[in-house]
Amino acid sequence: MKHLNHILCPVDFTPSSYHAIEQASFLAQLFQADLTLLHIVNVVPYSTGMLKGNDIDSQEMMLQAEEKARQLLRESKKAYVPYSVECKSSIRFGQVADGIVQEAKKLNAGLVVMDVEGDNDDVLKGDIVQHVIQKAPCPVLAYRRQGESMGYRKVLVPIFLQPEMGEVLAFVRDYLSQMGPEVHLLAFATPDTSESKLRRVEALLEQETEPFVSQGLEVVTQVMMVPARKVSTAISAYAKQQGCKLVIMKGAHSKKTEKQTEQLAHSLL
Repeated sequence: MKHLNHILCPVDFTPSSYHAIEQASFLAQLFQADLTLLHIVNVVPYSTGMLKGNDIDSQEMMLQAEEKARQLLRESKKAYVPYSVECKSSIRFGQVADGIVQEAKKLNAGLVVMDVEGDNDDVLKGDIVQHVIQKAPCPVLAYRRQGESMGYRKVLVPIFLQPEMGEVLAFVRDYLSQMGPEVHLLAFATPDTSESKLRRVEALLEQETEPFVSQGLEVVTQVMMVPARKVSTAISAYAKQQGCKLVIMKGAHSKKTEKQTEQLAHSLL
């Protein structure tokens, strides 16, 4: 896993994206990482001339959009980024989701922090976040504002029996152990789960607890019995009940798990 030396934070100048800047700044300060604020001007070609660069009116509109974005990025940096954080801003033109992924690759970013809330088109924002989660070359922290507190005192990590789970757990240990949060490892079983599989889940939890404890983290483990279609609801309810400020889980790579992840994100309001 790459070192967390550069954090990328896409900004669309909505209130929720400003909150994401606060969290990205907090992490950058904690890990002494560089921070880049990125705004993508979503270009939709209205004419062949615009595509070829000889449509004067369209080019003027793009220049105005770039200057406005530059001004807002300066204001965002001044308002939300501490002076101790090395912060740069970047403006790109094109499709938003692809632009974020390309910038993450260009910067060799160790983490992308972006908000999951949209103002007028939640579906579009959800599609962008899902695309970045699937295509980014680094972990993605999809952030939804929870109250006024900064930092993460409690972190929830849902456990699933899949090969990629080790990557998620390594992320928690390597990136968040410096904060000293209370880590909740939550596994799931359905009412028809066999005894042998249930023992595997319990053994996995016990096995994964030791590395966390060795790094000075307090760990809470639980196996929750829920119907298969209620996993996202159970994660949301547990996070709210225990006061977890951050949920870290593997991104969705299938239509079924994509739907569950989307339901979870919207339920964590």
